[in-house]
Amino acid sequence: MPDYLEHPLLKEKAVERRAYQEKIAHVSLSGNTLVVIPTGLGKTVIAAMVVAERLHSFPDSRGIILAPTKPLVMQHCKSFSRMLRLPPEDLSALTGETSAEARRSVGSRLCFMTPQTLQNDLVSGRAELENVSILVMDEAHRAVGAYAYVFIAQEYLKLSRNPLILALTASPGSTKDRIHEVCRNLQIQFVEARTELSEDVRNYVMPIDVEWRQVELTPVLRSIKENLESYMSEKISRIAKEGFLGDSPPDFIAFRDILEAGRRVRNEISKQREPQAHLLQAISDLATIQRLSHALDLLETQGLSSLAKYMDALMSKASRPGSQRSLRSMFNDQRVQQALELLKLSGEEGVEHPKLEELVRTVRQSFSESGCRRMMIFTNFRETSREIVEKLNSVDGIRAVRFIGQADRPDDSGLTQSEQANVIERFRSGETNVLVATQVAEEGIDISSCDVVIFYDNVPSAIRFIQRRGRTARQSPGKVMIFMTKGTRDEAYFWRARAKEKTMRMIIEDMKAQTREKFEEKAQPKLDRFIKAPERKGEPFKPLIYVDNREAASSVAAELIALGADVKLAALNVGDYVLSDRVCVERKTTYDFASSIIDKRLFEQMKALKESYPIPALIIEGEDLYSSSGVRPEAIRGALSSVMIDYGIPMILTRDSKETAMMLIAIAKREQTEREVRIQLRGERKPLSLPQTMEFVVAGLPHVDSVLAKRLLSHFGTVEKVFTADKRELQQVDGIGEKIADHIKRVTSSEYRPDD
Repeated sequence: MPDYLEHPLLKEKAVERRAYQEKIAHVSLSGNTLVVIPTGLGKTVIAAMVVAERLHSFPDSRGIILAPTKPLVMQHCKSFSRMLRLPPEDLSALTGETSAEARRSVGSRLCFMTPQTLQNDLVSGRAELENVSILVMDEAHRAVGAYAYVFIAQEYLKLSRNPLILALTASPGSTKDRIHEVCRNLQIQFVEARTELSEDVRNYVMPIDVEWRQVELTPVLRSIKENLESYMSEKISRIAKEGFLGDSPPDFIAFRDILEAGRRVRNEISKQREPQAHLLQAISDLATIQRLSHALDLLETQGLSSLAKYMDALMSKASRPGSQRSLRSMFNDQRVQQALELLKLSGEEGVEHPKLEELVRTVRQSFSESGCRRMMIFTNFRETSREIVEKLNSVDGIRAVRFIGQADRPDDSGLTQSEQANVIERFRSGETNVLVATQVAEEGIDISSCDVVIFYDNVPSAIRFIQRRGRTARQSPGKVMIFMTKGTRDEAYFWRARAKEKTMRMIIEDMKAQTREKFEEKAQPKLDRFIKAPERKGEPFKPLIYVDNREAASSVAAELIALGADVKLAALNVGDYVLSDRVCVERKTTYDFASSIIDKRLFEQMKALKESYPIPALIIEGEDLYSSSGVRPEAIRGALSSVMIDYGIPMILTRDSKETAMMLIAIAKREQTEREVRIQLRGERKPLSLPQTMEFVVAGLPHVDSVLAKRLLSHFGTVEKVFTADKRELQQVDGIGEKIADHIKRVTSSEYRPDD
């Protein structure tokens, strides 16, 4: 007979007593804790136990539960409402779809949010953390780099009167640096980890039968592979000879090696006034290697249909005017042409990847002979998921459905939150019995435990490998089938993920042992706990910085707050950051800068900035200005010189968002302390001068831009003479032909009729 936990804030018979969960919760109440346990062993239950105790110990406090996706937020809200003895109005799920004012006015004791929503509310001043006594972060392995968890943890530990962080994950990372980064960013004091083999967990773990299904590439697929690999090897050898691959062996390089080589090349380019030809060739070769690496990935792990669509898209790009030379060169190579010819013939003959045929046989056998009721199939690509569903639904008794993310693609609309919920509900009820999912189903979503989980393809990530496997054997024994193509990166990815998982377990056990000593020491009070901290004599000056609403989600806004700025969000008509009544800054990443040259936004923005503020400035953020896009270096230099000479706008180069924030604060402090100014936002541009007003009026005529407006005014002298000139006179101005003259006269001489 089950034994249940009793607590003032836990519902009766809501939480079954498990020793390992109680022990983990006990440690978690002693300090910021990272909990690492396999999927299905009750991370949410542990969180509910800790939350209940914190809200009970601090009766006037609140709690916040964070999860990276909207479906997870809604799921946690339902789970906690089943376990906690709180009225419904004390539990609120808040996402970006909830209006800002509604989020501000929520008075619930427990709020469930995405980290991005909370970060936006913190930046805009809508959220307060002083009274939050417990902050739960689900899928805590994301707390690296510029992810919102990092900023939120900093602010929470700085502002809360009684802070406590509970971080949950099934897999924090596969390297010591990655795991230490998570712990450092969340200021973790204790690590509580369990595996399926842990003594206190073993009785609650259902056995998982792992089975490998290996297939071999057909002769046609091998021939396509050999042709593409031959061309790619040629490019890799050239990069290796230049020394950009470092210690990586040229015969097998990972995608991260390609990215690292690109970083080395861009670093060399940034040191030169005029990039040398061999460096530009290296950038071109690396772009080709990336394309071919992805093509081979599709060929080896997915199939001909996915590869054909990808290559068709590349050929379409190559045929456009101004396309990249490396792309055109690739399709001119005889080996690539031969691969394309084989690909075309295979498509006409209906050739499929052998994994797809094996999958159909396996699924049919699992349901007809092995008693399978529910099955989940993981794949990395949406296109493959669609192909699998179409193929399986032709099998009697199989009712397959796709489960994908919310983002829309050009040829594939994502699922809305309600559509995702509907797919899951149909799967739970048995209306469908095979769920074909992409990465969105790997993290935490409560999908009914499956009898069989199939990895249609593999990933070199220990985190994703563990999360996929955790979809089975929750309440009953389960089976995992791992499909792989022999002698390809499909097989390499699997073994790499297994090796990373083994390394991760060793690192976690080591960290757990170290933090256990801290926990035992904490039981003995130290003298410094009884010594009152000295009072601060004065708060440091906090510069006021207005940030455009569109920049709220950027890491710069979070860095500004972390560095002590008083950030206010506003809808700025001009620029991104207002630092005083006279200084406004436009920020662009190196990629944004290059893109704004192509779409001609740059000079419009610089003109508006110059007209609105006495001291405008442009910050260009990043270290790869000349290689972040396909824009030619001479075009970038031309744009830089125009911003500086034609518009008189100073430019500041920064390496990253943190350096950008530091520069903004330095300027704001100088403006606001030395000049003692108050910031006034300028909703409109400063009044135009008379010549500018005349140009503005004439530029309103059809097909007349600012250049033609100046020519017309220079020729005729006044706006009136421009408007009264006949067609012959108008055509005397350079750039005005018969057609434009007709349009101008039609506008200036036609009678006004509102209904026309």
